[in-house]
Amino acid sequence: MKKLLVIIPVLLLLAVLLTPAQISENWGIGNTRWLNTAADGTQAGTTLGSANITRLFGFTLDVPVVFSHIVFNVGTADTASGSLCGAFADCYSVGIYNATATFESYSSTGGVPAAGTLVANCAAAAFNAAGVVDCTTAQGSVTLQPGAYYFAFTGNANVAALTTATGNSFASDTVPTAGSTTTNGVLNSSMTPPADSWNLLTGRQMIFSLHN
Repeated sequence: MKKLLVIIPVLLLLAVLLTPAQISENWGIGNTRWLNTAADGTQAGTTLGSANITRLFGFTLDVPVVFSHIVFNVGTADTASGSLCGAFADCYSVGIYNATATFESYSSTGGVPAAGTLVANCAAAAFNAAGVVDCTTAQGSVTLQPGAYYFAFTGNANVAALTTATGNSFASDTVPTAGSTTTNGVLNSSMTPPADSWNLLTGRQMIFSLHN
């Protein structure tokens, strides 16, 4: 009984001092090992639309997700020869930006990154073959708390296309308000999130998974 009288006030104090996200981060409550985005619409390849820009696809999380891999599908490959990306002329990369300032943890550090912070990304690479790509994040294991995020895609050419789907009412299939321009297919460390673009049935949503 005495132990309970000591523990209960401590738990109450933590409940006041910590947000639900912080409690989840510290005790691993409700963490899931993977996320799969919906793919119920008509699938097609989606290019950047223009070289050296960042294209964003909004999504939300209802539970914390712990991951170290981003999986997506290259629908159309870019096989132009050159030297920027090994034996290929063009580099592309993908990553995750947070849409709002939310408590997160990545690379074993915690904090509240500003909206538009790159919280996970894969190294720039040549998308020179069609098919599923399972890349490892540069940050290692990443924890995303519930909130709004963007899947981001960039490249120094407008050739490679990633597989997306229509028929989903997701916010945003657009570009950042600022910080969109990239170099050599490398995502910027931050950008200014755009206003939500509710394209409904005419918009496209990236098909991707996050997993450990």
